[in-house]
Amino acid sequence: MRDEPQQAQARAEARRAYEARELYTARELGARFQQNRQWGAARLTEMREELVRERETRAEARAEARRARDADEPYTPEALGAKFGQDSEWGAARLDEIRQSLDELLSGWWAAREDDGSSAGRRLSDEDVRRLADAVE
Repeated sequence: MRDEPQQAQARAEARRAYEARELYTARELGARFQQNRQWGAARLTEMREELVRERETRAEARAEARRARDADEPYTPEALGAKFGQDSEWGAARLDEIRQSLDELLSGWWAAREDDGSSAGRRLSDEDVRRLADAVE
């Protein structure tokens, strides 16, 4: 499939909106680019697939960084980034994620819970559990 510049622009706009919590419907995204609802839906699907791939890559990088750390062969930010086709800043962020303190993790969890306005406890994701385990080592 040939990726048209307009499709890439639509995915970028959908991503920007997603990160700003200003979600588009398929119809709205399509209309913004003078296209139909189906076209907008396809771009939203592509954007979500990109997010999933990025999340999986970050998780894989953290697992690799943990493995190397536990083998007493820690990565530098440059080496970890390069292994995953990213830069040193990206590698440093993954290394920081596995070093985050328990207090930082819990304060982030409580803040997310308060943002939801929910009095019920939020179930920890698998990623939350792994990050908590790293923090208490």
